[in-house]
Amino acid sequence: MRVANGSWAELGKKHIHPILYFRLLNYMFRLIGCSRFSAGLQDELGHGVINIPKFREIERYNVRCRNILLNLSLTLLKEWPEKFIHTCRQVGISRNKLLKMKFDHPFELISQIDQHLGEPFFKITSEDIKQAAEYLKAKGVAPTRKELEDLLNFRFSKSHKFSFKKSYNRLPSGQSRYWKLDGVSPEVKDAAKKAARRAGENVGAWVDNVLRKELNRRDNE
Repeated sequence: MRVANGSWAELGKKHIHPILYFRLLNYMFRLIGCSRFSAGLQDELGHGVINIPKFREIERYNVRCRNILLNLSLTLLKEWPEKFIHTCRQVGISRNKLLKMKFDHPFELISQIDQHLGEPFFKITSEDIKQAAEYLKAKGVAPTRKELEDLLNFRFSKSHKFSFKKSYNRLPSGQSRYWKLDGVSPEVKDAAKKAARRAGENVGAWVDNVLRKELNRRDNE
């Protein structure tokens, strides 16, 4: 509110004009919520517990989602630019990938991208992947894309031609990022969908919220 009223904002070790600050904040909000990197960024910043839909327009997010995205965006600005650069590297976001997006890139952002994300962090060759796959096999672990990415701390792009083994292991029901209404009658499914739409939520987030409230109520009885 102080910055919105015209005071210059703190950004790392400098102070910037309110308009530039909110341009950066808007960029981070859209990057986390609406870009092709949103899932990776939400997992990295929210430690895999974020449950929000993906929309192209930020105006479609309800208050709950906006609050989550706003707080995640602020975490990238509080330790500027170290937190932003570190997060991009963890998710595998390079300069070229950022500049390909049709977002408005403020000068302060461009300067940090050019300085820190201009070159590849490291290169992964097909031989590296094969050796990692052999290592996993020796440990009795299937060399799936996820296992290889976790081992190498690297996110593969579509340009990698290595044939990954598909993973058919699924988390037990209720433990993944998304809720499924398996085993629920069609009538209850339709009612849940209508209730979620009225609340402005996706079905998974709505069901999660309803179950949490009911479980808390039972615990307090």
